[in-house]
Amino acid sequence: MEDYSRITGLASGMDTAGMIKQMLKVEHMKVDSFKAKRQRQVWKQESYREITAMIKGLESSYFDLLNKKSHLALASTYSRYDSIVKLGGQDTSIVSASIKGSADFDQIEINEIKQVATAETWTAAKTINTIEGNLDLDLIASENAALDEMSFTVKLDGVEKTLSVGGPANYASPEEFKANFVSSLNNVLELGFGEKAVEVTVDSGVISFTSNNHKLELVSHDFGAGMDVAAGSTNYIDMNSEISSALGVVSMFDFKISYVTQASDVEIEINPNDTISEAIKKINDGQSLVKIRQDSITGKFVMTSNKVGINGAVDVDNPETQAFLDALGLNQASKAAGAPHNAILTVNGVEINDEDNVLEIDGAKITLNKTHTGADPIVITKKFNSEKLAEKMKDFVKKYNDLIDKVNGKISERKNYKYDPLTEEQKKEMKEDDIKKWEEKAKEGLLRGDGGLERMLNELRRVFNTPVKGSSVSMKEIGIYFTGNWKDRGKIEFNEEKFNKALQEKGDDVVNLLTSTSSVDFDPATSEEKKQRFEEVGVMVRIQDVFKYTASTTTLRNNQKGYLVQKAGVKGTSSEFESEIGKELIKIDRRVDRMMDLLFKKEDYYYAQFAKLETALAQLQAQSDQFAGMM
Repeated sequence: MEDYSRITGLASGMDTAGMIKQMLKVEHMKVDSFKAKRQRQVWKQESYREITAMIKGLESSYFDLLNKKSHLALASTYSRYDSIVKLGGQDTSIVSASIKGSADFDQIEINEIKQVATAETWTAAKTINTIEGNLDLDLIASENAALDEMSFTVKLDGVEKTLSVGGPANYASPEEFKANFVSSLNNVLELGFGEKAVEVTVDSGVISFTSNNHKLELVSHDFGAGMDVAAGSTNYIDMNSEISSALGVVSMFDFKISYVTQASDVEIEINPNDTISEAIKKINDGQSLVKIRQDSITGKFVMTSNKVGINGAVDVDNPETQAFLDALGLNQASKAAGAPHNAILTVNGVEINDEDNVLEIDGAKITLNKTHTGADPIVITKKFNSEKLAEKMKDFVKKYNDLIDKVNGKISERKNYKYDPLTEEQKKEMKEDDIKKWEEKAKEGLLRGDGGLERMLNELRRVFNTPVKGSSVSMKEIGIYFTGNWKDRGKIEFNEEKFNKALQEKGDDVVNLLTSTSSVDFDPATSEEKKQRFEEVGVMVRIQDVFKYTASTTTLRNNQKGYLVQKAGVKGTSSEFESEIGKELIKIDRRVDRMMDLLFKKEDYYYAQFAKLETALAQLQAQSDQFAGMM
């Protein structure tokens, strides 16, 4: 719908719109001023976040606990040696080894590994892939002597078939019937379901119907009491069936198992409405000291202690737990063959009995994978190798210097007062490249003299200048020091040759210098504790601390986040609006909205007044025309 009140100038011929725009020029300038203020805040926010991203990148690459091999504040990162494991001069996988620290050995000989440590394992005696029962052929022959044919019904993977075999009356004698009974069953099963889909065997009076990787059910049979296999017997347990129906567990109970040498207070509530799969998952995920699984080949349930060695032997704490295990075939008899063992080995001629397969010997971490009884010993030696560590440190120094460059540039660049943020009207008159160049100039100097960033740089300089308490080497001695150019303002150099030499000759001292810890945790409450922590921790720990105080996204002791996050927030989180700039942007937006409302109201008022003027002029013109016609 047209706003006819805005169609003006018809009577007067005046450019009403242009005049009103000129009349409102001061108001538009005020709005543009606040929009420019807003744009500067957005640019500052982007600059802060750019620095935050660089710090977070350094933390992710060099101070991430999930990536300990690259964590420069951890002593374990500074292993200077590769392990070499040989048997008879050839590489071997019988044991694996890694070197910790300086590793105080030249050679370790493992003369023999009699046994590796094993966990206690309970294995169900019954093969779930098999339907079993007692067989008395004499009884079958006597009970069914008059029958020429006997039938049985089998369901395999949902396909049900009724099959027949010759009865005792079909044979010349009961002995002939008995001799052919099993082969007859196998023949008709092969005809019905295919070769070896289902196999029947008899051993010591027990008949077994076996079907590997198939669901088998003996629906019914006519063989009478002589074959003690109940109708509906299956070779599987449906893991998705409730334990109340599948296992006969009808009451809620607490699953509880301890180590024989260590009582457990972990109780896992099992509900009769849980499926077998759900119950086992609860047990496996619930710190129950054991894991239960179903063997994919045999279908047997297996329970294994989470701890190897004789101290990992398990003890069932209550009858309800044992009843549940019994239902899975895991009775006390099922653990007999799976007793736990300690590792027994001979190292440098000395026999060692250990409950674990991972041993630390003279700074070498040795993992036993197999037994070894050969004449030749397994020989572990070490080789100095700091190339990867030196490369890692070189990369860190480069990215660290990039950060220092960026921050120094931001806090030292001068503001160019000739360039303000462009208005929308100004942008319409310019090319895209010109807008980009203009805005680059307008962004300069926004963080000039920023106190928080200057404080970060000063702290980082102090990190390198202040000796680490108890350290016998300096950063300069290990090849990491400030550049000789004062214009670099805190950038550091890395001398790879010095670094490698220091690692080889004073390895432990280098590690202490870089990674020493303190009894005082990060972000202490008092200035005395802060001073103590700073003096005691290694250089890399200090750098990590400075980064946390500057860019932490979690709340620190002062109930604030890191300086940069407090200033600019993190996009997509609550800090985006809770930060200083976030709050300022909200204030500016509200102010601009109010100003625009007033401007529109004023504009409407002016248009209404000009409309009245046009109406009066039109009436005057009409009267003038009328008088002219009368003359």
